[in-house]
Amino acid sequence: MKNYLHKVNWISVIGMLLASATLHLLLLQIYTHHFTVNGIKTYLSLLISTNKAPDIWNHLLTYLLHFPLLIIIVFTLVMLVSVLGLFFSSKPVFPLLTSALYGGLWLSNLGRAESWLFEFLLPSLFALIIAIAQWDQQLNSNTQSNWLGYKRLPTQNNKLNVFITVILLILLSYFNFLSQNGKEHVVAVTVLFSILTALATYTSLTLDNDRKELESSNLVRTQRTYLFLIASSIGLMLIYQVNEDIALNWFTSEGYQNLVKIFQKTSNAPEMIISFLAHSASISSILAPTQFIFESFAAFCLFIGVLRVPMYWLTSGLLGLLMLIEFGAPASWPPTPTSPVNWVWELMLPTFVLIICSIHATVEFLESKNLRQLILGNQLFSDMSLSTKALFSITLFGILSIAIVQSTHPEISETVLSKTLLISISLFIVMFVFDNHRKN
Repeated sequence: MKNYLHKVNWISVIGMLLASATLHLLLLQIYTHHFTVNGIKTYLSLLISTNKAPDIWNHLLTYLLHFPLLIIIVFTLVMLVSVLGLFFSSKPVFPLLTSALYGGLWLSNLGRAESWLFEFLLPSLFALIIAIAQWDQQLNSNTQSNWLGYKRLPTQNNKLNVFITVILLILLSYFNFLSQNGKEHVVAVTVLFSILTALATYTSLTLDNDRKELESSNLVRTQRTYLFLIASSIGLMLIYQVNEDIALNWFTSEGYQNLVKIFQKTSNAPEMIISFLAHSASISSILAPTQFIFESFAAFCLFIGVLRVPMYWLTSGLLGLLMLIEFGAPASWPPTPTSPVNWVWELMLPTFVLIICSIHATVEFLESKNLRQLILGNQLFSDMSLSTKALFSITLFGILSIAIVQSTHPEISETVLSKTLLISISLFIVMFVFDNHRKN
């Protein structure tokens, strides 16, 4: 089992999760009537009037309002190509397109009361990292792959494929129904989404018969680096969330208690979780500082990549619990009866992705059983090719440049986002310093 899990192409598996999220988003746009001429006009006008995106972006959206039918066609095609590409191929062009798609959605919803900052930013970052990883794999492989790319699973086993498909069908059906995504069409969205995702997953795994196998050394090297970077982006989310929760006084006993009671009233989580929330409200004076300490420490560990095995698993548990609690809860804050509910993939995607990172980190540790590796992990950047280092450095430099400019902007300075950006820049430096002391 350990050797099998070590050879799974987790990068492509995360790509398939992104494909599932994008398919779900496409179905929601259809069932909420956004993909009609009047629907897209109304939706874009609402985004423009309620977001805090840069003026140049809103000017572009205003211009696009004159071509509603073209927007619907292009947006549908982009989403379909992203879904099909991520499910059935390993070519970096598809996650790159997906990253641009979610980046556009993130900008369009930036600062809206009904949209969490990382709702679309995390999928965009995940897709960007996957694109660079697949480009790296392709560039350094001695085996030329076809459009189907490289194998997802190390061996072809139809019983395993069926088992994975059935489990996925059950989980996605149950979670989507709990989330109430689709509102009055929740049953239709749940059934259609779950069946299409399960069929696409089974078909993709079956197509491993026609895919080339990636060299073991190439797979090990790229997954070690890029799964860490994906987990690091979840650490970035936690850094922001801790700062925001402090600003909202949710880590005080009274603030924590009020927050828990609101979720207790609005969540569509299983009864066991609701009972847990009721108990949590009564011990808020203990849980508030405990959660603050844990989330702060987890944010630090995930971002720079220390204590990966225990912290990845513990944080996966926390995200999984929060995911269940937020099912069916209003997306805006404070919640109102007319508020849309949270998107099911908002926390489900980072939870599933971090579980994958946890499995990979655990298998790597078990192979060496080295204490230094448990604490600091393996070296990440030493084995990167020169071209990949250049691409990564350019991307990182671009992100940091934007971060520095944005953090000093008068409208952002001294805000939660500004603090998050500045902390992240400092931790980036720590991350690279630590890499010199990791296991070779």
